Amino acid sequence: MASWPGRAGSALAHELGGLITIQRVDEPAALLLSPEQADQVRGTLRQRLLTVQLAMLMRQPAVWKSELDNVGTTLAKYFDTRSPDTVAAQNLARELAQTDIAVRMPDVSDSLNAVAALRAAGFKTSDQD
Repeated sequence: MASWPGRAGSALAHELGGLITIQRVDEPAALLLSPEQADQVRGTLRQRLLTVQLAMLMRQPAVWKSELDNVGTTLAKYFDTRSPDTVAAQNLARELAQTDIAVRMPDVSDSLNAVAALRAAGFKTSDQD
């Protein structure tokens, strides 16, 4: 029969075993972030994502790709890359960065040629008020 301190130590180790995990950290700077710095990293990510959104609306593919690449780098540097949420965010950033947001404007030369042909044929608009 084990001694009382031995049983207590074993029970304590069993109970605390689920609370403590040991992981390898590739980027030690991530461990040194204070809560304020972690909030700042999240705020920076939000700003970058807003810039991505604006780049899409303003049709700026270079800014779009650059900012999404920066988002992916920040996620890899400061967040747990084994977390399902982080993996999903990285995959989404990667997929979005590969998306072409450049809009090809339609060629209006056919319309201009049709207008020129109508003018050459003597077509005039009627003045109806």
